[in-house]
Amino acid sequence: MQLADQIYHYQHVDSGYIRLIKQDVASFHHSYRFLQNRPLHSSRIDVSDDTLTLLRDHFNQLYANQELLFKALANVEKDRLFLQQLLQEQPSNTVLQIKGLGLFKANPQPIVNPTLQRLQALIKTSYGNDFLAKRAQQLHNAITTLTPSDWSKPLATPVYTLTEHYQDVQTARHAIQLLQQDSVLTANTITLSEPLTPKDAQHLENFQHALQNNILSLLNSNRPDWGYALLINIARLMAVDASLHLQQWVFIDDFADDSQRVPSKQIPNLAAQLQAAKQQWLAAQPSTNFTEMAYSRLEMIANHYAELGKAGQGIAIRYVGEQALPDKPVPLVIDRVPNLSVAKLKQALANLNHYETQLHQQLAQHNHYDLVTRNCVTELFRSLDDAIINSTTLRLAQSANTHLEQPLGGHIRADYNFIPWLAFQSVQSQLRVSDSQLFPSYRGLQLEKSANQPWQSLREISTLTSPSYSFNSDDAWFIFFTDDSVLLRPVLGAVNTATAITQTIFGLFTLPFDEGENLHAGTVGILMSAPELLFINIRKGSYPYLPPPLSLSEMSYKAGGTQH
Repeated sequence: MQLADQIYHYQHVDSGYIRLIKQDVASFHHSYRFLQNRPLHSSRIDVSDDTLTLLRDHFNQLYANQELLFKALANVEKDRLFLQQLLQEQPSNTVLQIKGLGLFKANPQPIVNPTLQRLQALIKTSYGNDFLAKRAQQLHNAITTLTPSDWSKPLATPVYTLTEHYQDVQTARHAIQLLQQDSVLTANTITLSEPLTPKDAQHLENFQHALQNNILSLLNSNRPDWGYALLINIARLMAVDASLHLQQWVFIDDFADDSQRVPSKQIPNLAAQLQAAKQQWLAAQPSTNFTEMAYSRLEMIANHYAELGKAGQGIAIRYVGEQALPDKPVPLVIDRVPNLSVAKLKQALANLNHYETQLHQQLAQHNHYDLVTRNCVTELFRSLDDAIINSTTLRLAQSANTHLEQPLGGHIRADYNFIPWLAFQSVQSQLRVSDSQLFPSYRGLQLEKSANQPWQSLREISTLTSPSYSFNSDDAWFIFFTDDSVLLRPVLGAVNTATAITQTIFGLFTLPFDEGENLHAGTVGILMSAPELLFINIRKGSYPYLPPPLSLSEMSYKAGGTQH
């Protein structure tokens, strides 16, 4: 459902719950229609401004409350593992991490880092010669006074957990240790071949001063994550210093550590993508002094541009994973622990278990997933009902009228509309629909382009000849697309089923080497191909390495209505 410029939809998550997802229009269309290659049937429902505001407020609040619950669920698990480690009931593991320390690498030679040397001088001038030593000792002592998380708070109330507090103090401690040295670490960076103009250099010099001021301010900050922010600012200052020294653009490497590497040959239209990345880079350079947000955006674009340039060398590259605030975590070594007795740790664990039980009860009541009674379609209609019925009840209480017009023009029962295409028909017949439209999938767009070229259209029927499709590990083996071949679907589906069976048999032989990857893919392929024997198409094929379209204006309605 689209409300103005935001789209809300539900997804089934691994924990067995159903979760509300919030995305902007462009990213939803790119993910659904392009990467997943699925057409989108859309209907516009005219509503009043008051109704639109009501729905937006309700869904935003619903999303915020739900995010708190799922964040609490993740925090509970981390806190349990940490408490068990302190009780020595669990072996030491990497559940605890220091965010931002992976932005740095060991200096190949013990030479002085001019950025760290300059920062040390600024800190001594601002705070005194022994400030860093005192700050390090203060953080060292702070670890021993940490107390267990307060799990007595209501479920929707944020809890600053023992694990979060411990990680924040340890991160700050390592950031101070970094500043106390001047030759051990340097930033992990990427360098563009793009030279600096005099105007670029002036902007970077101004940003350099801003970063230095940020670093001095963070050293005395009360925000809990000041250590992580400090590491990012130090790494960026090193990159800016390198840019000014080389007179070329240098940025920190902001790709996530788990970014998937993609073979260059699987990236479609590489030359066009590289040209588009260069245009995006040129357009992103600000004409005025950098703000932190503008620099972060330029940093992400530069990383993508630089990485895409490596594809021309025929090597595997990181295609996605750029981050505005790069985590780059490293495992946290537990070298100092809070001064808590065994009795206190066990009581903290018992309190946590009680809180977790309540949390799962709440999620089971409102977020449990069921294929028929509580799925991604039914919950959308239930959420609409909650917003509208509560509002209608309030208005009836304030009015003498006994009947009020339905804000959407009608009502759809969630329990009767658990199948997506049936639900869409209900929307068409029962709500105030003013316009409907079909947004084609990525492959559908390719077929439209080749409509007047019979040979190109014929090539698109098979994965072996399609110029737009490259096989990727997200898809099981299949030979034919069947979504646009209704009459031939059973015949083509038989070939696809046989192909999936072949991959399954192949998977039995490769089981010791690929951890069952081919066996699992082949089994899924059979499940996806078998319905084609009965004229039912499920498989679409995926295109995971497509860039966002240059223009998404044709993909969404103007703000002001809801869209299904």
